[in-house]
Amino acid sequence: MKEILHRIFLVNWPRKCVALLSALIIWFLVNQSVTVTKTFSNIPVRITNLPPYKTVLGLSSNGILNKKIFLTLTGTKGEIEELNSSEVEVRINAEGKEESFITKIDKKNLFFPTKEDKVKNSITDVSSPDLFIKVTNLITGEIPLTITPPTGDSPPGFQFLDIAPKHLLQKVSGPQEEIEELKKKGLEVTFNLEKISREELEAIKSTQSISKSDEISFFIPISWKKVTIAFQDYAQEPMNDPRAQYLRIDFLKQELLSLDVFLPVALFYPVKYSNSLNPKTYHLQKTPLLEEKNGLFLLNTPLYVQGVSRHFLDIVKDNMALSVIVVPKNIQPTLNWTLLFVDEKNLEERFISSLSKERGESSKYNEDILRNRFRHYLSVLKLFTQQEVPLRLTFTLDHDEVLMAE
Repeated sequence: MKEILHRIFLVNWPRKCVALLSALIIWFLVNQSVTVTKTFSNIPVRITNLPPYKTVLGLSSNGILNKKIFLTLTGTKGEIEELNSSEVEVRINAEGKEESFITKIDKKNLFFPTKEDKVKNSITDVSSPDLFIKVTNLITGEIPLTITPPTGDSPPGFQFLDIAPKHLLQKVSGPQEEIEELKKKGLEVTFNLEKISREELEAIKSTQSISKSDEISFFIPISWKKVTIAFQDYAQEPMNDPRAQYLRIDFLKQELLSLDVFLPVALFYPVKYSNSLNPKTYHLQKTPLLEEKNGLFLLNTPLYVQGVSRHFLDIVKDNMALSVIVVPKNIQPTLNWTLLFVDEKNLEERFISSLSKERGESSKYNEDILRNRFRHYLSVLKLFTQQEVPLRLTFTLDHDEVLMAE
């Protein structure tokens, strides 16, 4: 073994070194003299030196066109074969260009961000289809921005109420054609409730100045206030409407609230059946759960509600009543009943006035939010006898009486 290594490395070693050096020189000279042709796809095109009041259709915010091209380059073998598409960029100088133009791609348009200048010097020919650059006016427009209902589920123990403000304006700069089209379509942003934790809402509730309020406002973080602009290659821009700083999602703490009053129960006689069914022919019968007091029938069992705020309940509870619809037995053996809110309009105004004064919110915009919330509470209020047990009452006709059973 030693003898073999001795012969390889020591015998005639000067001659062997000269031969190796010669081989390297020949390889280098050949590699630099042989030319090859290679096609590169997905080459980005950057537009530079545009007039400040002009832009190019399809130009993204980073100055690169959203349409990429292919190039065929011819040059020395060593440089071309080591080159890949991600290391090549085409740059078009649009200085002084007021109108659309067609440009031919040649060597002066090539740029190699991660390579040395010798790469460009090694290229002998550039082949590519001529490139049409559509120059247009650069304008800024106010685009309607709609905050859509959020996705996802509310944190456990909380109920989504509303998001406000729902409508903003987003100032967007870009090609005149794109801005005009965007004004027609508008923009939308949707938030995800599942990004909000129960702990965050509990922390907000504990610091609210209105100590008894079970409504919690979660103000949208700045990092969420982004708008996606499709014609800018789906880049995201910060919301720039000043009203966006007030963007919030309102939640209700889900709690079972005691009604604290006995509900009046009254009979309603449809006119079309009034010949046989009227106050002279049928009346309510007292039961252990239905007592008569001062000529009124009251449901004397503790009741609870869920899905509304304590403030709303305090406003409406004295104007609530159960109405039993009296119809013939052959039409409906068991009578339907419904929950009524008497003098709804006055209740609504009291609800809005009291909350606006308490919160210092008196604008028409906030009034509309509270008005919609009042109507929402009217539609979702349900009566319970205990947690998750809805109030169930049965009313039937018996001789000249309307009997109630739970």
